[in-house]
Amino acid sequence: MADEESLIDTKDIPENKQLIVINTDKYKFDNLILFFLIFSILGWIFETAYTSIQLGLTKRGFLLGPYCPIYGCGAIMLIIALSYIEKMEIKHKYLKLFFGAIIVFSAFEYIVGYGIEALFKIRCWDYTYDILNLNGRISIMYCFMWGLAAILFTKILYPLYQKGNKALNKMNYRSKHALVIVCCSVFIFDIILSCIKYLV
Repeated sequence: MADEESLIDTKDIPENKQLIVINTDKYKFDNLILFFLIFSILGWIFETAYTSIQLGLTKRGFLLGPYCPIYGCGAIMLIIALSYIEKMEIKHKYLKLFFGAIIVFSAFEYIVGYGIEALFKIRCWDYTYDILNLNGRISIMYCFMWGLAAILFTKILYPLYQKGNKALNKMNYRSKHALVIVCCSVFIFDIILSCIKYLV
């Protein structure tokens, strides 16, 4: 099956001579799912390493497996935002990205933290003893860390994502889609087991 780069635009071909066109959205969607899982795992590695340095060896995250989905979600938000930013002439785009990330990711972190506490009666992170915190779910220091992380992501990880995206586009679609199904099945099974663990 053809990859994304080999698909042809048929808008200029007469309607009676047009071939069936493959929907390119499913290629992009599969890539985003894989990168969501990759960045969730990288986030888990970072969190575990950072916490282990401070408190000794600890396992981070709500899930049983090596995932911190909040990082995966943040990475996908940035990937989508940057794909639009690249196409537009925006003044002070890095400054706007910095403050935009502070607002969006801090709000997201607060909502996720509140949701986990309400549903499962556990707290995955606690900033109660940090200066200028809001209900222990977000703090001023980590708000600025989100902004800094967005800039570092733009400079370091986004170029790697672009290269990885091109490599995935060259992959046979059926093989890639099968990989996505397997990885998603494992991830969803982990979510189910984790929910059972905390709810029972």
